[in-house]
Formats: sequence, structure tokens, C-alpha cells
Amino acid sequence: MEILKHSRRIKELLDLKEDLVILIGDSGRQYIEQHKKDNKPQNGAYTYWNNTIAIIDEKLVGTLAHEMRHAYQYENKERYGYKFSRKTQVIVNWREVVKYIASAKERDANLFALKYLIKNTKNYLHILKYIFKCLDGYFSLCVVKCLKL
Repeated sequence: MEILKHSRRIKELLDLKEDLVILIGDSGRQYIEQHKKDNKPQNGAYTYWNNTIAIIDEKLVGTLAHEMRHAYQYENKERYGYKFSRKTQVIVNWREVVKYIASAKERDANLFALKYLIKNTKNYLHILKYIFKCLDGYFSLCVVKCLKL
């Protein structure tokens, strides 16, 4: 299934009301470079203020699912209590990295991507990547709570 078919399927699964702009490949890479918060490499991004998702490669279906889940979170922010801010958050130390990975939004988006990949693809490397992302999120949550970050 090509990535645009996946995007339609995910939009249907999440019952997204708003139309998304989805940039893939070079246009996605350029968009991410213009909007990224720091120098770390990114495979994808979602900007809520213009409802745009950017993905650097059409093979990254898990990244697409992850970013589309962020669009769902934004559409349902009152229901779930998610907060969104245009203020650029530059992650400068390990505490901020751990808090970001442990955040409810990231854990939810990673878990959604994992479930989507398992049910809709046979890309076992991407499935494994999201298994580790989910474990990383829950481990980071333990660190945040234990160290009271």
C-alpha cells in the first residue's frame, strides 16, 4: 500500500475532520528543515497551526501514523487535555529529552503507530522500531517520576 493510501486509511481510522496537507520526500524534508526546533534529525513533523504533516521518505508509514495521531490529538485536545504551543522548545539537555519522550502525546502517538504498523504492514523493522519507541516512552516516564523532573 502506498503512503497516500495509508494516509487515507489512517484519516478514516482516526475520524479526522480537518483536511491535512501531507508533504512527502524532498518537499517534506525541506518543510522539516524550515520548522524543526533543533539540529537533531527528524523523519517527520506535524504543525497544527497549518495542519501540515511532513515525512522525509514514503517508506516511513510508522512516522506518518505517528504524525497523524498528533493531528488527532490536536483535534481532540479539549477531550484529552493536550496542550499545544507555537513556542519553539529547543531541547538542550537530557532532562528535557526524557520529559519529551515520556510525554503523554508522544507515548500515545508511538503506540498508535505501532498498532497501525502491526495491523497494516509487514515491515518488521519499522514495527521493531516502534516497539522500542514505546518502551523508551514508558521507561522515560519512570525516570521522570523517580527523579521528579
